[in-house]
Amino acid sequence: MKNKIKINLALIAMLLFVNNSFSQTQRLVLFEEFTGENCPPCATQNPALNALLSSNTVKIVSIKYQNGIPFGNPNLYAYNHTDADAAGTYYSNSTDPIGHMDGNIWTAAPNTYSQTLLDNRYAVASPFSIQTSKTFSVAHDSVYVHVVITATQAISAMSQLMARIAITESHVQAAATFNGETEWFHPMRKMLPDHNGTMLQANWSVGDSVVLNMQWKIAAVVAPATSFPDWTKLEVVAFVQDDATKEVLQTGFSPASGNATGIADLPSAVNSFSVFPNPASDIVSINLELKETTNLLIDVADITGKQVAIISEEKQNGIVTKQFNTALLPNGNYFVRLQVNGKSVTQKLTITH
Repeated sequence: MKNKIKINLALIAMLLFVNNSFSQTQRLVLFEEFTGENCPPCATQNPALNALLSSNTVKIVSIKYQNGIPFGNPNLYAYNHTDADAAGTYYSNSTDPIGHMDGNIWTAAPNTYSQTLLDNRYAVASPFSIQTSKTFSVAHDSVYVHVVITATQAISAMSQLMARIAITESHVQAAATFNGETEWFHPMRKMLPDHNGTMLQANWSVGDSVVLNMQWKIAAVVAPATSFPDWTKLEVVAFVQDDATKEVLQTGFSPASGNATGIADLPSAVNSFSVFPNPASDIVSINLELKETTNLLIDVADITGKQVAIISEEKQNGIVTKQFNTALLPNGNYFVRLQVNGKSVTQKLTITH
């Protein structure tokens, strides 16, 4: 059955949904840091870096590769040292901590990274869009990743274009390590299929897409609890990188399920429901994965309960992504409500310009 989309006409001038025409796309910046649980300079530099990253979640996501430096076999490094070591070799790192913004665009000590550097890169449009989502097995011991990469401008002769997918964990907390750190943000847990990634085509026409479906069995190890991932905190970072230059051209992100209302609270027909970015300043993506063909309704309301956007569809199944423009909405808190077969779940959305 052909899908029908109804939009609150009174707000059509305010909320312009993303159409099917293609152009260069808003970039999501990627920051990769190489750090370590036993590294004293890392403990000194990470707090300011983490504060900068956490205050710009609309603009940037991060992958933290935990290294076994300067000695020992730290828990997070021990869990998956293979992918962390391969990433360090890829960038020819010779010191830690060290940060890379969008691959080769900026490389230096993390304490020299700044809001200006981030803002300047964020202002550069991307030739790709990336939709990223994930679901879990019933036992929550496997994660299934779905990534759609679409060209929004023509690209040619990029013979070393790669797609890379990282599973990260939003937040890990434990007893103090040698360097005094007690919490770690976005540590890399697994690269899919590994750090080498997946080769992409060299030539793209506008609208060309590649779909990647991968899975990971969340492996157990004989080590302290800090080394074993919490499935509710797992995130997916997907990015397109040109290995000829190491530039990251675009990034996609699926936030942790624990940042949502909670999978246990979702209607039975829904595997996942996320709103990203959050906080948001312009375009917001509502991402769903439905187990079956389902009647659904998505609406957005302000804190008084007044609807500011309505999306209604007769039937949908599988991966569903809807986007809307919040640029003209006032700053504040809103609620995105998903109604499926008479049951509903709500996520808070913060808009800040």
